Amino acid sequence: MGMRGAGIEVTPESAKIWKSLEGLMVTKHRAMWELFTLQDKDNVDEDAVRAKRTEIRKIEVDIQAAHEALSEYRKGGPGHGQGQGAGARRGAGQGRGAGRGLRGGR
Repeated sequence: MGMRGAGIEVTPESAKIWKSLEGLMVTKHRAMWELFTLQDKDNVDEDAVRAKRTEIRKIEVDIQAAHEALSEYRKGGPGHGQGQGAGARRGAGQGRGAGRGLRGGR
């Protein structure tokens, strides 16, 4: 069971970007756990929490850059990337939970 007509063109360059993206996502995941740990303490160190959030935002910027670099290698079936809202980011009035970010329901 795979994606029909979609995926990434496999080249040495795309593999390098993919591996980098993998590492960034693991790094973000670990940093988020560290943030949760900082926030769970009895005496929360707000400076440490702020620093960890800044670190996470920087990782997210790197993740976005990797996704953009991979876009050069994306391939798709008929109509891929076309139509209303093509290229628009979710949360701009489209999709489930649009505009709510990670906060969930209303």
